[in-house]
Amino acid sequence: MKKKIWSWLFLSIIIVVIVYFSWVKFVNTKASAGILSEFEAKALIQERYQGTVTQIELSNEQYSIKFEKQKNIYSILLDAKDGKVLSVTKTKTGAASPNHSQAPVTKMLTEAEAKQIAEKQVNGVVNQILLETKGGISFYLIEIRTQDDQEAVVQIHAFTGNVMSLAWDDHHNKDDTTDDDTKDQKKSDDD
Repeated sequence: MKKKIWSWLFLSIIIVVIVYFSWVKFVNTKASAGILSEFEAKALIQERYQGTVTQIELSNEQYSIKFEKQKNIYSILLDAKDGKVLSVTKTKTGAASPNHSQAPVTKMLTEAEAKQIAEKQVNGVVNQILLETKGGISFYLIEIRTQDDQEAVVQIHAFTGNVMSLAWDDHHNKDDTTDDDTKDQKKSDDD
C-alpha cells in the first residue's frame, strides 16, 4: 500500500513539473514574443511620420515615444502588441511651417475635414466616407462621383491629412465597351 501511495505521489510530482515547464516554455514566451521591440517600434513611427524618434520607453505594454518632425516635438503613445497609435500630442512647437493646409498631427481628422481635402482633389459629390486602419495606419477612404458619372476613391491619412492615393474606377468605361460590343454583335446577327 505504501508503494502505491509513493508511486502516485511521484507520478503527480512529475506531472506538475512537466505542466510547469510547458507553461513557462510555451505560454510565457508567447506573451513576450507578441510585444514589439524598441527597434521595431522606433522604425514603425519613423516610417509612418517621416521624422526622428528622440526618446522611447516601454511601460505597461505601451511605448511612450518622443518624436521630432520639422522642428516640432510630439509625444506618441503606441500599443506595444499591435503597433496601433493610441495618441499623438504636440508638446513643443518649432518654427512656423510654411504649409498650413495640412491638418495638425495632434488629433485625428474629422470626417468633415477629410471630406474637404478629398473635394479639393476631385470635383464631385461625396457618396461614402469610411475610416479604416491597416498596418496600424488610420486613413479615410472617400468615394466621390463626378458630374460625368465617373467614380474616384481618395485615401487620406487620418492624422496628417496627406492624400495617400487617388484611384479612379473604370467601371463606367467597361460598361460602355460591353454595350458597344453587344451592339456590334446584334448588328452582325441582323445582317
